[in-house]
Amino acid sequence: METLANDEEQRVRLVRAARVAVRFFARTQRKEEAFYLRFQLLPAGHLQALQAWWQEADEWKIFRWIGRFRGVGRWAPLPRRDRPFEPRGA
Repeated sequence: METLANDEEQRVRLVRAARVAVRFFARTQRKEEAFYLRFQLLPAGHLQALQAWWQEADEWKIFRWIGRFRGVGRWAPLPRRDRPFEPRGA
C-alpha cells in the first residue's frame, strides 16, 4: 500500500514539474525564432521533467511537442478535417 502512495506522489510531482516547464513558454512570442531562443534557456530540470512525462529522450521531439502545444509556427495544430463542420447548436 505504501508503494502505491509513493508512486502516486511521484506522479503528482512529475505532473507539477511538467506544468511548470510548459508555463516557462507562456510569455514567449509566437514566432519560431523567439520560441527556439526560449527553448535554449530552458533549465535542465524542466527539460528532464518533460522528458520523463512524455517518456522521450530526444530534445527536438520535446521542442516540437511544446511548439505544437503552444501553437507556434509550423508546429501549430491543424484543424481537424476528418469530420464535417457543424455549427454550434445544430
